[in-house]
Amino acid sequence: MIAGGGRVLHDIQAPGFNIDHVVVAPGGVFAVETKHRLKPTRGKPGEQARVTFDGTALALPGWTDMKTAEQARAQGRWLSERLTTSAGLPVSARPVICVWLWRRPRSR
Repeated sequence: MIAGGGRVLHDIQAPGFNIDHVVVAPGGVFAVETKHRLKPTRGKPGEQARVTFDGTALALPGWTDMKTAEQARAQGRWLSERLTTSAGLPVSARPVICVWLWRRPRSR
């Protein structure tokens, strides 16, 4: 259980893919796709961790990803269809992308 009475399910298996996390909460159902990348080592600190999304591509310094958004949408559609069929009521699962940025540990 999470704050507000929601629940999180992890690693939902589907035919040929998985959904990293599913959040079921009073505010809706969310299919969460997670990605991780190392933070760039150059540039201003505030800009190194800036991720932008234009509706199609995720971008940060040195990396652009065109596939994750469509993957998240497809997972949301699959989950919506599966839940609608199971519940007998229309359920709309919204896709969410979560990007984790890591800093490479310094050498000792």
